[in-house]
Amino acid sequence: MRGSRGNTGGVKIRSSDKDQLIAELRQQLYDLKNQERDYRGVNDEIFSMENRYKLLSEEKVRAEMEGRARLDRGMDEIAECRKQIEDLKYMLSEKSRQNMELQDEQGRSKRVLDEKFFEAGKNRDESNSKGDSVVDLRS
Repeated sequence: MRGSRGNTGGVKIRSSDKDQLIAELRQQLYDLKNQERDYRGVNDEIFSMENRYKLLSEEKVRAEMEGRARLDRGMDEIAECRKQIEDLKYMLSEKSRQNMELQDEQGRSKRVLDEKFFEAGKNRDESNSKGDSVVDLRS
């Protein structure tokens, strides 16, 4: 029989083996605690990344909605400007037509005025001539 060393359920372990086993178990416990801390850190990092991902996703959706709204407003402004341009083109053509009509009327009026001026000159000459003949007849 081997000495009176501890008995662990029928298996005899020497004291130095017990010390080594205890040291190994302590090391394993220390390693497990470090691993647990590492896992907690990783889990915290994952949770933090998930929250950041959610925030960024929400921000992206919000930015896309704002971008679409800006684009829609821009398209509406472009459509309104195009309508204004068409209205202005119509007004310009209408004013050009009116201007041409007024120029035609001005030309006609100038011709009438020239004719009247010519007739007035002719009438003046006739009047002077008749006035001279009346003076001659009186004398």
